[in-house]
Amino acid sequence: MKPLKYIALIAALVAAPALAQTQPSPATNTCNASVVPDMVLGDYQIAAGPLQMLVAGNAIYPDPETTGTGKIYAGPLNEFMVQMTPPIPDFRLEETDRLQADWYWDALPTGNNAPGLYISSSDLELLTKCTIREMPRFIGTFRTLSQQGDPLDHTIRVVMALPDWLIGSWRFEATTANGVVRGLRYVIFDRTAP
Repeated sequence: MKPLKYIALIAALVAAPALAQTQPSPATNTCNASVVPDMVLGDYQIAAGPLQMLVAGNAIYPDPETTGTGKIYAGPLNEFMVQMTPPIPDFRLEETDRLQADWYWDALPTGNNAPGLYISSSDLELLTKCTIREMPRFIGTFRTLSQQGDPLDHTIRVVMALPDWLIGSWRFEATTANGVVRGLRYVIFDRTAP
């Protein structure tokens, strides 16, 4: 099940392209916003899209879209920490330089940088009247182990496209006996309670 705001954005793009010509109200615009904890901390519904995986250069699609719950809380140094269910290690979500590369994505079904989203970063910019580089941007990294015991390095990159809503990609990579394994899926954090 896709979060309501995601569906609303797609519907707006398809049904009313003229809507993109209007300026969002300040309540719905995160363009060039200075991030404060109240914008980020809270409980979230989290959707992770279908996993696209390459094993030794061969594409496989092992996992469908999954949903879960999570929380972004203040860590001991007042950093943003993410807790997700099903459980993965808690990880730090850091606001990052808005000029950092690799923040743009293609929409499915075309494009080679498509984490499974049906809206491209360009379309998201059109709808929000804000470039991806102007949105608050966050990155989180953590490590898990595969069923075979190989370390999997994960990177989550998200932008705050709307208040209470983070969208982006979740990538992982591992070196195994069968070769390099890489995975890519979209991730959406939809805040349900501050």
